[in-house]
Amino acid sequence: MAIPDRAPSDKAQSYDEAHCWQCGAIAATATGCDLLLVADPRFGLSGYGYLVKRGARQDEVRVRVPRCGRCRQRSGVSIAFVFTCAGLGAVAGRALPLPADWHASPPGGSAGLAIGLVAGFVAAMLALALYRHLAGIRAVTTYPPVVRLRREGWHFPYRPGD
Repeated sequence: MAIPDRAPSDKAQSYDEAHCWQCGAIAATATGCDLLLVADPRFGLSGYGYLVKRGARQDEVRVRVPRCGRCRQRSGVSIAFVFTCAGLGAVAGRALPLPADWHASPPGGSAGLAIGLVAGFVAAMLALALYRHLAGIRAVTTYPPVVRLRREGWHFPYRPGD
């Protein structure tokens, strides 16, 4: 059986732990992505084979999504790309010719800065979404065990440390 060099474009939900979920290459144990899902302890949800850490405030389950080193590196580069585009947008936004009363925003800032920051962030996210779509790279949140757990009532934490 030939191993695809990228994720199937037909959105097939077949998977195994030996291959990267995002691109289909051989996965490395050290580069997997751990996703934390939480649930209200009153529901007593099953972890479907994953270890559930029961707590008074919330139950937790961690799912390891198999990933290759290249996809892990791509994730880090994507984060840097988004921040860079947002920063460049903010700098460009400061140069926008806006009505004088718009510049009376919080001390040290301007409406142009905020507009540029948001525009740069949105542009970067759209560029990454297009790139991933064209390259056939799947999101770690679409990993079948994660999807199944979410359908059963597990969800991502609302804020860090929850």
